[in-house]
Amino acid sequence: MPQEANQETSTVDYTKLFDEALALQQQQSWDPALSAYQTLLNQHLNQQPNELSVFRASVVYHNMSTIAQQKGDLLKAYVWSKKSLTLNPDNQLAREAFEHYSKNFEVPVIPHQITNFDNFKSLISKGSPDAWLTLSFVLILTSIWLVLKNIIASKKKQLANDFSIVPKWPAYLLVSVTLLMLAITYIRYQDSTVLRGIIIASSAQIQTAPGENKSVIFEAQSGLELEVLKLSEGYYQVRYPGAFTGWVSNSQLEILGLNFGQNE
Repeated sequence: MPQEANQETSTVDYTKLFDEALALQQQQSWDPALSAYQTLLNQHLNQQPNELSVFRASVVYHNMSTIAQQKGDLLKAYVWSKKSLTLNPDNQLAREAFEHYSKNFEVPVIPHQITNFDNFKSLISKGSPDAWLTLSFVLILTSIWLVLKNIIASKKKQLANDFSIVPKWPAYLLVSVTLLMLAITYIRYQDSTVLRGIIIASSAQIQTAPGENKSVIFEAQSGLELEVLKLSEGYYQVRYPGAFTGWVSNSQLEILGLNFGQNE
């Protein structure tokens, strides 16, 4: 009973805070609304991340991106809409907003070595992990059916004293394709779990180590998306595949997720 009471209070608190922030947004009080949304995120959603809080956070970040657009801050509108979509890929409003902002925001691109494996991951990323999993499941069932069909056909021939060979190559081929599909699904799921962040400073220094006065290896421009490896001393270790790995101040990077590094 006490746990249920806490959950009910938490829901009420969230609703109250969200309604206050939304009211400020509707009054076009942009900065107070952003402050209210940020307070909501800090005080409520980030305490115990779960499926429900992720969906709520997606809504909050979408609203924040709308405010950023109203203020003419295309960078934050782009970043927050992408964060909203990353948290909840089924958020259709966030998807439409991100597609709109993407047309007007030029994402920085830096020279890097693209391996065949990177090209392969880029190709399979066009399909969602769930889509690859569904296709793999269908192939598994089809493979089982074909193998059983071949076994039954062989048994029938033996009973009928028919010693002709049942072609097995279709089953072998389908099993091979199924194994390949399972490998692709695994790679796609692994790639989808990689935490990413976006540079939000006009220019961020990528350093060789965390801390002040460290050697700079790259000047990253706003909007550059990086893989995030870990957090240490207020700095994120980041990587741009095929180009560099270094450290950047956490104040200059927006994480496309919730609660990363709180235990550091």
